[in-house]
Amino acid sequence: MADEQVVVFHLGKEEYCIPIHQVREIILYKGATMLPGTPKHFEGIINLRGRIIPVIDLAVKFGVEGKGGERQALIVDLGETHFGIVVDQVSEVLHLQDSDVEAAPAQVAGGGAFIRGIGKTEGRLLILLELANLLDESELSAMETAS
Repeated sequence: MADEQVVVFHLGKEEYCIPIHQVREIILYKGATMLPGTPKHFEGIINLRGRIIPVIDLAVKFGVEGKGGERQALIVDLGETHFGIVVDQVSEVLHLQDSDVEAAPAQVAGGGAFIRGIGKTEGRLLILLELANLLDESELSAMETAS
């Protein structure tokens, strides 16, 4: 990993981050139109300036309890696929140096392919996500179909 800027967000008590170059925009999340037959973490679709964007709830996907209340969505790019990630709150943009990031612990290797590393900054631990591994092939296919 090279030095990079990341967008930091909260899910429950934990802080996560993704590379800023994958974030298209950050919006206030006001809910989605549910689609039948989709996984529980698939919130549905939103209309963002005339474009249909599928949305997932990251807290549900990770099995963590969100804070509730007003939430935000990160609209992200994953190649040709664009989708929204609902989070509790986006807090800041940080610059992480290579020396600030360690590999994910071996204990999460199997189920944690979406964890790229752990960032350490200002006494905090940030879980750096790998968006390309966040969704499996069937979920990506559903996202492409929904949009």
